[in-house]
Amino acid sequence: MTKLEIFAQRLKQAREERNLTVRQLAEMINTSAATISRYENAIHEPKSNTIAILAKKLGVNPAWLMGADVDKYEMEESKKKSAKLIPILG
Repeated sequence: MTKLEIFAQRLKQAREERNLTVRQLAEMINTSAATISRYENAIHEPKSNTIAILAKKLGVNPAWLMGADVDKYEMEESKKKSAKLIPILG
């Protein structure tokens, strides 16, 4: 499976998990439903800034959306603030 196909699959999965139609997602990012359809069918790859916008609107990690083996959801700000950093000496 190509990176574009993985992106397409994950975009559709994230959209459907939020019960959004293609048209609703398109309106959220100010594009056409046809464009979203082309993304979901691995016909066209969005620019990096569009990927960031899609990830933000869908509440997923942009790296995950692009096919990286990372957590699907980014850590929430409140959790980031409460996380402890442990220095490692090496």
